[in-house]
Amino acid sequence: MRQTVRKNPAECTGCGACVSICPKQAITMQPDAEGFLYPKVDGEKCVSCDLCEKRCPAGREMPERPTHLFGAQAKDEALRGQSSSGGVFTLLAREVIRQGGVVFGAALDNDLRVSHIAVKNRHDLPQLRGSKPVQSDVGESYQQVRLYLDQGRQVLFSGTPCQVDGLYRYLGEHPERLITCDVACSGVGSPGVWEKFVRSMAYIKQQKPLSVDFRGKLNGESTRRFHVTFENGGQYDAPLLRSEVGRGLARGIFLRPACHTCGYTSTDRTGDLTLCDMTGGAITPEEKRLGVSLLLINTAKGAQMFDSLPLHRRRC
Repeated sequence: MRQTVRKNPAECTGCGACVSICPKQAITMQPDAEGFLYPKVDGEKCVSCDLCEKRCPAGREMPERPTHLFGAQAKDEALRGQSSSGGVFTLLAREVIRQGGVVFGAALDNDLRVSHIAVKNRHDLPQLRGSKPVQSDVGESYQQVRLYLDQGRQVLFSGTPCQVDGLYRYLGEHPERLITCDVACSGVGSPGVWEKFVRSMAYIKQQKPLSVDFRGKLNGESTRRFHVTFENGGQYDAPLLRSEVGRGLARGIFLRPACHTCGYTSTDRTGDLTLCDMTGGAITPEEKRLGVSLLLINTAKGAQMFDSLPLHRRRC
């Protein structure tokens, strides 16, 4: 009788596909000492169908895809100022919602825990905007995606490449109404470490932290900042790489073990689109200040969506 999904737990990305696909609901995600979620199998419920292992994306080879690279910015400068990079994700999400669709992405809850939520109107989109380098709990998002697709609605799902791959493994197909956007992450940080950071900030300020911007922008500056707002008006603001959170992430101190041997670090991507921050000598200081998104167009579906957006774009 099965007791684990992967023989080597270090290969597990925590995508949660095994939980969603289990026909007997025999698998739950349980946190380890660092707060990372891993599947736990209930031996009494398990019928050894092996569906969890067969659909698990860990260790699978990615199919080769022709990829086209673009630098892109939203034409709306105010939107770019509110976004981590060039504001492309928000434009994607607005277009899907305009067509009556649903957008899934990572959000911070009232306790600043990171989890995936569904958004159906433009007013709630700011919850999904911005970089969140802590691993998100997808919860029941995969099942909800299937539910909305079955209702005939368009769905945009944004997440790490392993989460996008997990969604496709769960669905067993690439539905036409599903658009996926994977982020070119540098690994996901420990939810347990992040929780301790939140408690530490509350203790130092003697106030509850209400909101966090991991890669905020200030007018006139190109340096990304770690910014926290507290309930009684207190604030903390520092260049990201000078904050304890930023230094730890940059050095890979509290990344998930599987991130150190990530199988998605190539241009063969899981999503229809791939988003990341465009940096380096290819952009001007003004572009760096406002932010430029680097887009990988991986499928015809992704190209069609990209062409419909109000963007400044250039081929890379």
